[in-house]
Amino acid sequence: MPDADGTSTMRARDAQVLAIARALGADTHRITVGLRTLDMRDWIEDGPDFDAQLHDKRSLLDGRDDVVAALPDSRDAQREVLSLLGEHLPRRFPERFSRERGDGGTRVRIAATGEAVALDGEHAQPIAAAARLVPEDLCLMRASPEGYRLIAAALCFPTRWRLADKLGQPMLAIHAPVPGYAAAISAASDGVMAALDSARPMWRANWSLLDSPALYQPQRLPQSAPAGVELGERLWLRSERQTLRRLSGCGDVLFTIRIRQCTLARLCEVPGAASRLLAQIDSMPAALKDYKRIGDIEEALRAWLRRHAAG
Repeated sequence: MPDADGTSTMRARDAQVLAIARALGADTHRITVGLRTLDMRDWIEDGPDFDAQLHDKRSLLDGRDDVVAALPDSRDAQREVLSLLGEHLPRRFPERFSRERGDGGTRVRIAATGEAVALDGEHAQPIAAAARLVPEDLCLMRASPEGYRLIAAALCFPTRWRLADKLGQPMLAIHAPVPGYAAAISAASDGVMAALDSARPMWRANWSLLDSPALYQPQRLPQSAPAGVELGERLWLRSERQTLRRLSGCGDVLFTIRIRQCTLARLCEVPGAASRLLAQIDSMPAALKDYKRIGDIEEALRAWLRRHAAG
C-alpha cells in the first residue's frame, strides 16, 4: 500500500513497467509456449492498478451480458475456483480482503469496492462471483478428445477476441487466427495442459502493441499512429501475465489473464527496451505483424523506436 509521500506507489509502478518490459522476451521473436514454474504466493498478482481494475471489472460485470459465459456442466469447476480464491486472497492480501462469517454463510469483503462476495451462495454463474475478487480474467479448460476446450470464462479485459466466439472450442480452434500457432506450439500447448500438476502451477507472458489503453477491447480494428513525438504517448504496450493451475477437485485447468500496460514512451525508459522491441518487430513474420496490427503502424513505429534506441 502507498506510504504518505507516495514513494511505495511509485516503486510499484516502476516494478510493473520492468515486468512489462520483460514480457518482450529475447531480441528475436519466436513462437513458444515459454512456461515457467509459478510460486503459489504469486498466483494472483499485486500491482498499482489492482484496485482500479477491480472497479472496472465490477462495472463490466454489472453492465454487460457478454463478459461471462459457461457450459452447463461447468458449475462444479466454477465453484472450486470461487472457493480457492476465497481461501487464498484474505491470506495473501489481508489489507485488501477479509473473510466474514454470518447466518448467510461465509463472504469475502473487498476493501476497494466495498462488495462482499458470498462463497456459499447459489450464484447463477459462480465464475462471475469469483471474477469480482481479482483483476485477472478467469478461463476454465477441460480435457476432451479434441484437446482442452473452454468450458467457462469471465472475460472482462479481452485483448481483441470475443468470448462468445470461443466458448466450447478446443485450444487449436481458439488459436486458429494466430499465425504459426498450429505448426509451432499447438501440440506442445496441449501436452503442457495434459501434464499440468495441481501442485506445480505455471505461468507465461505475452505482449501486444495497441493504440488504446481501454481494458475491454474485444474487437480487432485497424490501428492508427499519430505523427511525430505523440506516438510514444498514444501507443500502449499491453502484456498478459497468464497462469495455468490444475484444480485438484474437478481436474479441470484454470487459466488466468492479468493485464499490465504502459505507454510506449514509459516502456522505452527501461534501458534496452526500445532496441529489444525493434528487434522483435524486425524478426516477426509478416503474417503475425498483420495479426497484431503492427503492420498498420509499422513505418512510424520503426522510426520512433530507432530514435529512442539510438538515444
